Amino acid sequence: MIHWRYPFLGLFALALTLAGGCAGGPDAFNDGGKIQYPYQAPPERRAQIMKGVKALYLGMPESDVVKLLGEADERNVLYYNAEHFESHRSDGIVLVYLLQRIKPFGGMVERKEIAFRLEFSGDQRLRRVEAVEVPGMPAKFLPR
Repeated sequence: MIHWRYPFLGLFALALTLAGGCAGGPDAFNDGGKIQYPYQAPPERRAQIMKGVKALYLGMPESDVVKLLGEADERNVLYYNAEHFESHRSDGIVLVYLLQRIKPFGGMVERKEIAFRLEFSGDQRLRRVEAVEVPGMPAKFLPR
């Protein structure tokens, strides 16, 4: 007879393996310890980010984005699937610009996160922008 723990442990291990298929991995939540929680972006930083995202365009180099928006609050390695994660084959990076985050860990809803996530390809060109709970902004939009 199979003990109830063994299937549970197998499912837990599978969940951990599949979790690498998103922006994450060894560099996940890499804010360098510089953010104090609960976090609210200062008014000047919030204005810089909100104004800057409207000037972004697809294919924009990462260095130009940083000049426009300032340094990102997080820099995460992007893996498209578990195979890439396991072989340490990065598919790009995700820069996170926070407007608000109440807690450092948990899901976006639990953290009450308001942010922009900017996805860059392996050649450091802007590929996608995602607005996370930003009032007045669609969740996924393509810059001009």
